[in-house]
Amino acid sequence: MRTRVFLASFAALIALAGCSTDKTLSSSDLQKRVSAAVKKQVNEEPTNVKCGDLDAKVDATSTCTLTLSDGKHTLKVTTTKVEGDTIKFDYKEVKN
Repeated sequence: MRTRVFLASFAALIALAGCSTDKTLSSSDLQKRVSAAVKKQVNEEPTNVKCGDLDAKVDATSTCTLTLSDGKHTLKVTTTKVEGDTIKFDYKEVKN
């Protein structure tokens, strides 16, 4: 039986550690944060997580791809709030 995993919108808060003045979350940091958030949501460690950088500006977006036991997923990550060195974002699965 194939497990179906649905990735609904999920919000996360992260600190922008070591950011430059343009306040961008690097792709490697975003990959770690998205991986942890997805694992917490679906109780499964995603593999092959790839993301672009995410600007610390409200409504900025990045795309992440990852693999779970039921296959490959594409997520749209959106910055929802920025306060000092903290960024809040949510993500939603994009259907291909």
